[in-house]
Amino acid sequence: SNMEMNKWSGKAYTQRYYEILEKRKSLPVYAQKQEFLQCLMSNYLSVKPVVPRRVAAMSVASRVAEEMDVAIGEEVGYSVRFEDCTSSKTVLKYLTDGMLMREAMTDPLLQRYKVIVLDEAHERTLATDLLFVPRVFFGAPLMKVPGRLHPVEILYTQEPERDYLDAAIRTVVQIHMFEPPGDVLVFLTGEEEIEDGCRKIFGELGDQVNVVPLYSSLPPAMQQKIFDPPTENVRKIVVSTNIAETSLIR
Repeated sequence: SNMEMNKWSGKAYTQRYYEILEKRKSLPVYAQKQEFLQCLMSNYLSVKPVVPRRVAAMSVASRVAEEMDVAIGEEVGYSVRFEDCTSSKTVLKYLTDGMLMREAMTDPLLQRYKVIVLDEAHERTLATDLLFVPRVFFGAPLMKVPGRLHPVEILYTQEPERDYLDAAIRTVVQIHMFEPPGDVLVFLTGEEEIEDGCRKIFGELGDQVNVVPLYSSLPPAMQQKIFDPPTENVRKIVVSTNIAETSLIR
């Protein structure tokens, strides 16, 4: 019923909560919710996720606050460099690996937390390596989540490309010319290459497209530009590092 109460706020859930809930149920991972909770309960107590990137910490925390139907900074918050958006009510705190490293300097055993979840562990940043104790994976439970939300078509090049940047730009131009409307996401390696790629794509297609760069050293206000609503008849092309793999939840 719509009068179901939110245990966090003590108020009835909002309409937005139910809208998001429908989307959550369609995610492949939702089918394994009980299995995950069981695994968590039998191994740990409560959770505090760590994500390696500033954009991810902020956008994921905002999304989870919406899913729990609470205000960001209250029960769910985040802590990134120069910005602490948490309170005494916070039970779930998202932060970057760098911020957790700082906390570990004054509290080496991180005793303020019951459980720490380190995301993107395979990326092997200096901070995550130090935060993991060497035996962290031994005997740890493993859960696999199969399935995708959208069908994915993979196309390979016939021959190895001499210059992958040129090849990527050529592909963007082809997609723009021959494919129906839709955004394009291009992964490149870093700031210099991305700025170069953006210039070249704009040089080829001009005002037919809105080319937006995304990398971690870009100011936060510029990073948010990727979420700007689309302009009619102008295709949005986001040129990004792998920051876009996990940081973008909209």
